[in-house]
Amino acid sequence: MAPLAKNWGGGRAPRPPGSTPLVAGSLQISWEPNFWRNFRQKTYVGLFVTEQLCFNDRRIRELNENNTKKFIEERKRQAFLQSRQMELLRKLHQDQADKLRLEMNSV
Repeated sequence: MAPLAKNWGGGRAPRPPGSTPLVAGSLQISWEPNFWRNFRQKTYVGLFVTEQLCFNDRRIRELNENNTKKFIEERKRQAFLQSRQMELLRKLHQDQADKLRLEMNSV
């Protein structure tokens, strides 16, 4: 009966019984299937991309909230200015109408 395989290297699967250790300069073969290696790499990159997307979404959401707040404040300010201007215009028209009535009555 063959001895149990030792786990050489960190995190790699154990070598099959009877295999020789890797020699410097030889081709290194990972016993881990490519699917899982690629899956982990993609997961890491996916997490990074997701983090970036979340950051960008948060930044854009904050910009939109600030723009909306500024827009509403500007609308309020413009409405106030317009109402004040309309009051002044009404007063001016009332004064002109009164003057015109006085002139018409004096003639």
